[in-house]
Amino acid sequence: MPYSLVFHCTAEADLEGDVLRGKGLRDLVLRLFDRLNPKLSQQIARTRQSPFTVSPFFAKRQPLEPKGEIHGEDYPLRGQWIEVGTRCRFRLTLLEEKLYHTLAGVVGKPDFLLSMDGKALKVNEVFSSSQETDPWPRCETYQQLRDEASPTRKELRLQFVTPTTFSRHRGTLPLPDPQMVFKRYLRSWNWFAFLPLSTDLERLIDHHIFLKDFRISAVKCVKEGGVRPAFTGWSRFILAGRHHEKHIREFNLLADYSFYCGTGDYTDMGMGVTQRL
Repeated sequence: MPYSLVFHCTAEADLEGDVLRGKGLRDLVLRLFDRLNPKLSQQIARTRQSPFTVSPFFAKRQPLEPKGEIHGEDYPLRGQWIEVGTRCRFRLTLLEEKLYHTLAGVVGKPDFLLSMDGKALKVNEVFSSSQETDPWPRCETYQQLRDEASPTRKELRLQFVTPTTFSRHRGTLPLPDPQMVFKRYLRSWNWFAFLPLSTDLERLIDHHIFLKDFRISAVKCVKEGGVRPAFTGWSRFILAGRHHEKHIREFNLLADYSFYCGTGDYTDMGMGVTQRL
């Protein structure tokens, strides 16, 4: 069962630099699990397919509104500096049930501290279900996602809220290539959902899913070892041709699942936060 949790926080000290991006975000999550279940934290650190995604920090006054067209510049990330006393938040998605059970003790529990490079971040509250002013906390079962996927819609639009990129061969592809986008969703689904999809779905992705329209901006993301090109913005995808209802449903299922699994590389380091518009 995938979960999307939103942590509302207050900086207890000035936070800056690498602790607020990339590996610093991943380490923040691993320290949280290490505090609650050290053995599980070690398992997560070693796994080939990360069972969580994490967003960068957002200023509290900047809601993650999934309405209309969102562009990267609409959400100034506090990725370089957070002053002491600043109220902010970040989102954590969990793709395995056991991870939520480990965190269940802190969900709804106010005022506990997390360490970021030796400096304290106070978690005021953790939300796991939709709020009137914030639709990002959410949870659904994998069965719900499959059952509730549209059997008729053959066109959809995805919003890439934070910098998104793909590794391709020995280089980087900072573009919403439909095959790379949907194959990543399929690989994550097969790894975590344990609900098999059509055996020919990968072939369907290769030959029938196309990019119809897009509005993206090129951005650069600082990563260990250098700067990686990436993109933010939205893309419209279509499923071309006539298809069985089952395949149309699976096309929509993977798009819906992107809300939890994210898109592209380094989704456990703040990249690839995705929503369906």
